[in-house]
Amino acid sequence: MIKVALVDDEMLVRIGMKSVIPWQEFGFILVGEASSGEEALELCRKMEPDILLVDIVMPGISGIELIRRVKHLYPSTACIILTCLDEMDYVKEAMAIGAAGYFTKITIDQVRMLELLMQLKLEIESRKQKDNELLTLRHYIDKHRWLIRERQFQDWLSNQRGETYAAQQELPDTMQQMQDADQLIVIRMSKARIDNRRLLKESIFNLLEDIVQHLPMAIGIFPSGDLEFAMLCRTSHVELADSKLRSLKQEISESLRMYFNMEQVEIQAEAMSSLSDLADAYARLMNSQTETAISPHALETQQISVFEESYERIETSMMDAIRDGNQSAALRAVEELLNSMQAAHLDLERMRRYALQCMFALEKVCRQFGESVDDYFAYDQIDRMIRCESQEQLGVCLIDDCAVIIGRLMQALDNSSRSEIARVVEFIRKHYQERLTLEYVSSIANMNRTYFSRLFKKEMGVGFVDYVTQYRIERAKDLLRNKDLRVHEIAELTGFVDENYFSKVFKRYTGISPTAFRTIRG
Repeated sequence: MIKVALVDDEMLVRIGMKSVIPWQEFGFILVGEASSGEEALELCRKMEPDILLVDIVMPGISGIELIRRVKHLYPSTACIILTCLDEMDYVKEAMAIGAAGYFTKITIDQVRMLELLMQLKLEIESRKQKDNELLTLRHYIDKHRWLIRERQFQDWLSNQRGETYAAQQELPDTMQQMQDADQLIVIRMSKARIDNRRLLKESIFNLLEDIVQHLPMAIGIFPSGDLEFAMLCRTSHVELADSKLRSLKQEISESLRMYFNMEQVEIQAEAMSSLSDLADAYARLMNSQTETAISPHALETQQISVFEESYERIETSMMDAIRDGNQSAALRAVEELLNSMQAAHLDLERMRRYALQCMFALEKVCRQFGESVDDYFAYDQIDRMIRCESQEQLGVCLIDDCAVIIGRLMQALDNSSRSEIARVVEFIRKHYQERLTLEYVSSIANMNRTYFSRLFKKEMGVGFVDYVTQYRIERAKDLLRNKDLRVHEIAELTGFVDENYFSKVFKRYTGISPTAFRTIRG
């Protein structure tokens, strides 16, 4: 319910406003009334109304001043002015400082008042829904900030801009600062004897963030691999001093030894010309390791590189299948993704990263189709993936969650498509005289021609071309009963290119020529 409060120094006006419309019937609830601006401010503090109906002229705090204070203290509260006929100068001033509308108290137009209230109701409900979605997202971000940072860094490594909604919300300032990054520091740790790798990784991330907070040149810490973290720095194009690097390494090493019993920590720095050089700088650091140290890593990198190529193809196949309405093909793509991850022998954390990337791809599809992500994409699904403690458990979770999301999305798209086909049929019946191609009509329905053609036949029982032709033939039959029209005129009126083609098609569908039909039915 939308909360409404009344402010007027005249009691009779307040009584009249209570009965001017059936408030609850239209989704409003009156939460209080005030006879002065002072009382109104106290009422706003206690009840936080969504809409405030304000008398423009009151003793003490005027309606103008009340609106000014309310818009400052409670910006989301909409104010509607109650005025007399001779107060229009005040009305203009109130509208200029943010009032949503006005009504004269003597002759209230109930219809106009209800229209304004319903318009504000829709705006308020939409804003509250977005606020709730943002609150949910913020909760998710607070819980999984390290995971979003990891995805962000991988996007930058692959020369993408990391445009997931969560990343945009979590890193707006950091993303801007990253443009100025000119130094990459990579921190690698020895293997730890801790089974819960996710918890370990998250804990190390939090520790490193605390350590670098006091470093003015540090932009942020980003998980970049299994027990590997990257730090981007802004050094004003001055090379990072060896003493600072040694001091940083010592602090990190001592902290990791103290909290996680890790003895070996390797820290390397590499200059970057700009953020676009990040992938090359990271590759240079990988290549700078000794042959003994990098051989296993290089093999793993090669496996991952091959898998990434497969992943891009599989993700594209899945998204194309969804757009085409092919649920079975979309699910096969998810299964292929799981098989490819297993064939590449990805560790649990890398497998988790790509499973979540698949979920983010589904999120993108939902947004592209204009669907509410909350209807299909639950954050507890992300939580389940993050809590998985084995590749087998994660694989089951990926298949099950994707099947649920794709199934729901397909159902929604199917329902939406039915209404689109009905709209297309109405369009055909109004424009059958014109040139109607499959490409043109499918574009009107905002579908690709393959999906549109399959869906049209499913809904109408015949293909698009047959339906258009049959409809034109039926209209031609009606026109043939009018003996004043010649056959070539009827051909033109029903969308056929010429009389000969019309006669051939007419005979193919009816068994007789147009002239014979006119003779028999005329």
